[in-house]
Amino acid sequence: ATTQSGNQAFSYSVAANPSTEARSATITLTTGDITRSHTLTQEGAADALALSPVSRSIGAGGGNITFNVSSNTTWNWNDDAAWLTSNEATTQSGNQAFSYSVAANPSTEARSATITLTTGDITRTHTLTQEGAADALALSALSRSIGAGGGNITFNVSSNTSWNWNDDAAWLTSNEATTQ
Repeated sequence: ATTQSGNQAFSYSVAANPSTEARSATITLTTGDITRSHTLTQEGAADALALSPVSRSIGAGGGNITFNVSSNTTWNWNDDAAWLTSNEATTQSGNQAFSYSVAANPSTEARSATITLTTGDITRTHTLTQEGAADALALSALSRSIGAGGGNITFNVSSNTSWNWNDDAAWLTSNEATTQ
């Protein structure tokens, strides 16, 4: 408490309100039996929501990714891809390190997904781009032998992309399409 006297302007400073909730405080002045109060009500800070980084890239093999969320309020999240998983609670509050896992991409095509965070009227997105897998082509048998009388031979082809075939001998035939 500070003692003052006479007529004067009374000044005070108000610190920024980091909370989204309004707050109030009272300054009370007294002299003898007289008490007067001055009440200040301060608005809450606007909702804030920021992500860092807002995008990431990862190789075809997948893995774990973390990004930072800065917020002064409660926020919700969702994603648009079944190949992203997270153990994070759907509703979070305040500043967080947000982690998620990315499954391996079996396709040769790159793919992308978005994690969306919202609070009030604010929407922020974190975009993930994942490389496609390298082309793969494997044969169940690299060679075969057959008797002089000829016959049919089958081997299995495993691939994650389209492939073509041809042969170098007129005495080999197949009914397979040249592009698979």
